[in-house]
Amino acid sequence: MITLAEDAADGADKHGVAIGLKQNTAAVIRAELAALTSGEETAALKRTAKATASAANKSADSNAKAFIARFIQLEKPRIGSQWGPLWQEAGFTGGSISNPASQEDRFVLIGEMAKFLGNHPECVVTDPLRPDLDLTEAVATALYQASLAARTGVNNATNQSSAAANAREVALDAMRRRLGGLRDELMQIPVPGDSPLWYAFGFNRPDDPSTPGIPENLTLAGGAAGSGTLIADWNAARRATGYRVKVQVPGEPEPRSFGLFADDQTTLTGLPLGVLLTVTITAHNESGDGPASTPATITLS
Repeated sequence: MITLAEDAADGADKHGVAIGLKQNTAAVIRAELAALTSGEETAALKRTAKATASAANKSADSNAKAFIARFIQLEKPRIGSQWGPLWQEAGFTGGSISNPASQEDRFVLIGEMAKFLGNHPECVVTDPLRPDLDLTEAVATALYQASLAARTGVNNATNQSSAAANAREVALDAMRRRLGGLRDELMQIPVPGDSPLWYAFGFNRPDDPSTPGIPENLTLAGGAAGSGTLIADWNAARRATGYRVKVQVPGEPEPRSFGLFADDQTTLTGLPLGVLLTVTITAHNESGDGPASTPATITLS
C-alpha cells in the first residue's frame, strides 16, 4: 500500500496538472502517506517494546519461580514437609506446597512469602558465601516489586501496541479510500483505459487483461564451474503472484519446468554443462499464466 501510494503521489506530481486532477492531488496523497508511514513505524516500535516487556516479565517470573522452589526446599525442615497452617500463612493456600503452575499465582505467593519472612525471623535463611540463595523479606519483596513492575510494563506495552496498531489501521483505511478515489477520478477525467498514464500512478490499466504481464530484462549467470547451477534474474511483471521458469535443453522434446517462485530471481541446479540452454520466464496469478518473456541463452561450463 505504501509503495502504491508513493507511485500515486509521483504520478500526481508529474501529470496531475496536465490532466486536470482536482480532488486527489499529490499534496493530499503525500499527507495521508506520511500519516500511514508514521503509523507503521510507530506500530513497529510498539511491537518491539511489547516483545521487550514480555521478555522482562518472563525473566521476573522465572526469578520468582526459582525463589519459591528454594523456599520450599529450605523451609521444609522448619515448618514441616506436609502442608499445614504455617505453609498456609506463607501463601500456600491451596492445600499443597508445590510451586504454583500459573504466573498470577506465583506473583501473589511471592508477596505473601515476603510478609511471612518478615513475621518469622526464625525462617530467614542467609549465607554470606552464597547471598544469591538468601531467603529474606528484602529478597522476596524485591522479587515481588520486580514482578509487579514487569507485569505493569507488559500490560502498558500491550495497550500501547494495540493502540498503535489501531491507529495504523485507520491510516491504512484512509489510504485505501484515497487511492480508490484517485482511480475513480482518473476514470471520470477520463484517462483512456489503454493509456500508459495509469502505470504512472501505480495502477493497472482498465483495459489490461486479468492475467499477469510479461517479465522483462531476463539475465542469466552460471554458478561455480562444474556445478550445473544457473542463476536467473528478471524484472517483476504486473499482476504477478509467482513465476515459472522453463529451460530448453538441446535434444529434449519439452523444456524443463521449474516453479512456482514468489521472487523475481531464482537459482536452478542439476542442469547439463557445455550445451546452449534457452530460458524463458512466465508470470502467474489466480487468472492463469501470462505471456512468456523474451528467451535468454547461456552455456554452463
